[in-house]
Amino acid sequence: MTLNPTPAAATPAPANNRILWIDNIRALGILQVLFVHTGRFRADWFVYVFSFFMPLFFFLSGLFVKDSLREKPFGPFLTDKFIRRLVPYFVFNGVSYLFWLLLIRPMDAGLPDTPPPIQPLVGIFYGVGGYGWLQHNISLWFLICLLVTEIAFYGLIRLPSKRHLIAVLGICAGVGYGIFFLTKDLTYQLSWIPYPLQYRLPWCLDLMLTAVVFYGAGYLCRNYVLSDRFTQWHRGWVVGGAIAAYIIGTEMNSTVNFILGNYGNFAYFYLGAFGGIFVWLHLSRCIPPNPVLKIIGQSSLTIYLLHLLIFPLITGVLILGLNIPNEALKGVWWAATLYTGITTAVLIPLHYLLVRYTPWLVGQRRPAPRPLPSS
Repeated sequence: MTLNPTPAAATPAPANNRILWIDNIRALGILQVLFVHTGRFRADWFVYVFSFFMPLFFFLSGLFVKDSLREKPFGPFLTDKFIRRLVPYFVFNGVSYLFWLLLIRPMDAGLPDTPPPIQPLVGIFYGVGGYGWLQHNISLWFLICLLVTEIAFYGLIRLPSKRHLIAVLGICAGVGYGIFFLTKDLTYQLSWIPYPLQYRLPWCLDLMLTAVVFYGAGYLCRNYVLSDRFTQWHRGWVVGGAIAAYIIGTEMNSTVNFILGNYGNFAYFYLGAFGGIFVWLHLSRCIPPNPVLKIIGQSSLTIYLLHLLIFPLITGVLILGLNIPNEALKGVWWAATLYTGITTAVLIPLHYLLVRYTPWLVGQRRPAPRPLPSS
């Protein structure tokens, strides 16, 4: 991904420090996502998470795109991406759907917004998050959106120059924003779904137009961000400008919901997103090597894809096993912290098991077999 790609050698910075720094930003990003997604606590500062965290993940994915992608044949490229994105997408969807159908939906069956079983099943192939389409695990939209973003960028990187690339990314930003702006008030109704639905392109093709902007920006900034110039060259005014952009863009905009294409104001959205990305990148470079953040960062993709399956299990243990009233777990920061900590602790070992036995499920390639020793 993705959330945890393998850094490419690109700049004068020491390799180990660079890897640890990238782990820092992955860890900080995923911990904020978990804390917000618990739904156990709400705070005004959450808008600062919504404004940048999904753009950050696409930016980090683009940060490690190599120029050699221009020379890679499309067939092997597409095969590799299908294995590392589409196969995990369907495997995790199958597991998540059965988990939701057998354990979660029976408890939510009386709620008015509970989708019929067929909708999330269809949603797996529709590939769109929100409005019940991936009710069983909405986080999985990221894999399909990342896949189409990578395919789109395979074509964009072949443009004659970076100047052309920047221009096309600007067009993508405008079109991607315009699609949702023009359709935000348009809905349709299906007889077998008890609520109105928003018009969406399949496989997150509408979100891809915005995602590729941040993915491409990561690629364009890689030689700067992955080098010591990022912390030495005009650091004062760069950080100051990023902080100002982050605050102004977030405060002046409405709450961003990237999955639904709710970007708010175009200028404020991109100002807050890029400002937040660079603020948190700089902050991550300031954090000394930390083994805890390193482990969390390396496990970030697994944590992101599966954390929504762990939350209801924690709720079941706390309410049914420990007799803690559900109301006592709402609106309190410690409950959100508890859910975040337990989920992280559970999914880190699972991540390493997946890396060892099924690395393709977490977007990694199997290591090449070691050559036999010569006799």
